[in-house]
Amino acid sequence: MGIRTSCFKKKEALAYFIETTHEDSPVFLKYGPLIAKDHGLRFDTAEDRERLHNALPDLAVSFVGSQEMCKLGRWFSWNQCAEQQLQEFWVAKMIYEHFLDGAKDDDAAADAAFNNVLRDKHKTPQAELRALKSLSGGLGLAYKLMSAQCRQHARILQTVTRACWTWYASQVKDVKNPEDNLKDLAGSCRTGWVSLRETIQFVCHNTANLEYMGLLEDGCEEMLSRTLSLTLHLLGNRAWSILVRCGGPPECYIGVLPLAGTQEFNRQVVANMMQMHWKRLNLLEQARLINIIAQKLFDDIAFARSMPLRLMFCLFEREKFSCRSERGLHLLRGLLDHLPDNKIVEDMHNSVRQDKGKCRNDKRGPRRIQEGAMNANVLELRKINHACRLRKAEFVRFYKSTKVKPDRTRYWSCRHKLPREQAAIMGKKTWHTVSEEWLRRSAAAWIWLQEGSVAP
Repeated sequence: MGIRTSCFKKKEALAYFIETTHEDSPVFLKYGPLIAKDHGLRFDTAEDRERLHNALPDLAVSFVGSQEMCKLGRWFSWNQCAEQQLQEFWVAKMIYEHFLDGAKDDDAAADAAFNNVLRDKHKTPQAELRALKSLSGGLGLAYKLMSAQCRQHARILQTVTRACWTWYASQVKDVKNPEDNLKDLAGSCRTGWVSLRETIQFVCHNTANLEYMGLLEDGCEEMLSRTLSLTLHLLGNRAWSILVRCGGPPECYIGVLPLAGTQEFNRQVVANMMQMHWKRLNLLEQARLINIIAQKLFDDIAFARSMPLRLMFCLFEREKFSCRSERGLHLLRGLLDHLPDNKIVEDMHNSVRQDKGKCRNDKRGPRRIQEGAMNANVLELRKINHACRLRKAEFVRFYKSTKVKPDRTRYWSCRHKLPREQAAIMGKKTWHTVSEEWLRRSAAAWIWLQEGSVAP
């Protein structure tokens, strides 16, 4: 079932429910108390029931208009959908049950067929989903999965990941250009671990959130254990992310840069730490010549062979690791002063992709594609200088006439022959693949180098 079909079916189901039920209908009396509890309403008298029944179009927001659809390619897309639609959980199940006309939670035959599909361990997740949908359709499957336990699991996942979602939202909103990225990196290196404490306080020390997750009721020991395991797993991954981003060179030296609000004394402290790191890295390089363990440790440090990083160390060493080293600061800033994310590239491509719909076919020349990317206004909206964009005023100023003389000195890259050794890049791979596991291993090896003994 597509998105448009789903929206149409939900509108149809809501209209059918409003027309064929009233405040004393059995299905409304079954789910009414749960709906009233979720929204802080009363369900004691006939007036309360009538008021709640009349308010259903306002409570079933996703049945009235289109809402955000959960997409695997978008960060925290599920959280946004949960924030919008989880509050109408019981409303949706009530409408589905009435619309499907005969659907039951305790249908033994449907449960048996449902469980037979789940027992088949040879099916892929996609094949399993298709098999489940074939039993009762998309709406029937949604109704079947909407249990009280599913609702509680969704609320727990929503609460545990809320602090990370808040952090990500602030990144997208506030970190737009390289200057913002430098400020954010400096703050993360100083107080990045505070986000872990916020998650613990939000999940474990907030009575309202514990009640929202249903963890204050009797007999919820197993759910408490699951919530704690999920929280610790999330904190562990978040701690690794902070260590990978801020725990090693060159990010850990951002305190040397003369940013706003930094004092020279603190900058020199970071420069002294850089000196110690460079000394221990040199000792490791000596030790690895005679010690295989030191060689393995050196191989695990991803940036140990980075030429720009080693040049930065040498430039600071040339001036006795002074925080005023002009050449060292220039190179360090070049290593850190970059675009904050790759969403800029995605937005550029989106403008080119949208231009595709204006053509009768998929054939577009390179000039049109380049023009679409150049005029996307993605960099301008982020207050980033777009030096390559050619504006009309500049074109008229440089080109006085429409006739252009052919440039005989133009460089054609396709006619240039590369040295033979450059062909080795297409041969056997001799470097590590950049992955999450490799980045964590590298960060751990760097920390171990600073704490362990590396004497040759």
